Amino acid sequence: MKIFFISLLFLITSQVWSAVEFGVDLPGNKVGNNRYFSTATIDEVIKYIRKKGTTNYTQESFDAPNIYVVHLKNNNSSGKWLGINIYTGEGGTHVYIIPNEK
Repeated sequence: MKIFFISLLFLITSQVWSAVEFGVDLPGNKVGNNRYFSTATIDEVIKYIRKKGTTNYTQESFDAPNIYVVHLKNNNSSGKWLGINIYTGEGGTHVYIIPNEK
């Protein structure tokens, strides 16, 4: 029963927590350098990013075996980030921000 409540708490908080990385407001928990994890779907993550004001991007989708990937390319070449990779796997959605190293 204790494990159930811990799992439930994790699911709730992973939707509530958010962070700002390179000027982009992201849902989920930070799990590594420029990496985030959310229990939201890819579409929900993109809607969240758009709702928080990040709209200057071009969206591309890719299908691979057992994985779905969306790449958001920053249309502002002088921005803090070049792109955002959003993909499914391991029970949720992973987000990786590609920083602009200029």
